[in-house]
Amino acid sequence: MLLAIDVGNTNIVVGVFDGDRLIESWRLTTLRERTADELGILIIHLFEHRGLDRSGIEASALASVVPSLTAPTAQMIRRYFGRDPLIVEPGLATGMPILYDNPA
Repeated sequence: MLLAIDVGNTNIVVGVFDGDRLIESWRLTTLRERTADELGILIIHLFEHRGLDRSGIEASALASVVPSLTAPTAQMIRRYFGRDPLIVEPGLATGMPILYDNPA
């Protein structure tokens, strides 16, 4: 399974994929002061509530537009899921073309 986390200005969206099928998703309020452990406890509890085994997470991906939460979220994934997340950020070659004009 893949753990995908999108840290946005309003919500943190957490998704769990089995292959290309989304099997669960949750929204958390974005609080810029949250620590890795706070995020971990919240997400682990959500896994337990839905009967998902976190040991089934084989990979993780993280995208963030909130710089103060990028490192704590990555640390949470490492600590609570034992995976190094793929952090989607500028310069990462994803193979997905950017089809809009640079605003600069």
